Amino acid sequence: MEISTAAAMAIGAVNKSIETVKRLREIDLKMQAAEYKDTLADLLTNMADLKIQLMELQEENLSLQKIIAGQDKQTELRKAFELKDHVYNLKGEIYGYKPGDYCPHCFESKGIPLVLTPSWPGLKCNTCKGIFS
Repeated sequence: MEISTAAAMAIGAVNKSIETVKRLREIDLKMQAAEYKDTLADLLTNMADLKIQLMELQEENLSLQKIIAGQDKQTELRKAFELKDHVYNLKGEIYGYKPGDYCPHCFESKGIPLVLTPSWPGLKCNTCKGIFS
């Protein structure tokens, strides 16, 4: 079971518990013990705090899943490129990048594949202005 699913289930359980506590407060009309009511109020507050924490956990988990997915994409992208004659060459299309030569400086320093354009005396990167022959 994924953590986000587990967190969603836990939030559901907390919601049910909060509703149970609310029903207990209503049922307790005959009991006048202040301590009992205070304890129920504390329990309700604690469970509400738990619900907030679980929701924050779920948001953090989703954020981490996006980061991992991005790293997986970057790893796959790096494997697709081959360093040849001082430039990165892509043989087939991947993630919208077309086959061709790419700037080694931009790819290694920024992780961004940028197409090199023909220029004298070789290939030029229009972003970092590097020239590769």
